Amino acid sequence: MAKVLKKVLHWRRDKQDTSTDPESLQGLFRARYHSFRLLLTANSRALEMMSEMERAARGDRPFGMSFVRAQVTGVCVNVFRMIKHLDELAPGKYKALFHRFHDIQQRINQELAPQGIPVAHRLTYPLE
Repeated sequence: MAKVLKKVLHWRRDKQDTSTDPESLQGLFRARYHSFRLLLTANSRALEMMSEMERAARGDRPFGMSFVRAQVTGVCVNVFRMIKHLDELAPGKYKALFHRFHDIQQRINQELAPQGIPVAHRLTYPLE
């Protein structure tokens, strides 16, 4: 019986020790709010870059691989920021996203890596 009573009293003291100080709660709220705002900003930027790539793919304007690489890099940076801020909002819940993001980024980098120019055996080919 004494052990149960000690556990209950210990649990009650732990509950009281948690900071219910309004200043610390306000600081915690501000930090979470700031992380949430940064998450939304990174999301907006990533979506803007993706829509810019879609406009370029429609053929409205010419683009090259430097444009594609720059846009993909920007999207990756903003997606990483989103993952980081999600993890700040809920510590530990989104750790798997970091690993998954790394895997996806490696696959994207493989696709965007410069390809070698095929070697031509002849300088001219007959039209026949």
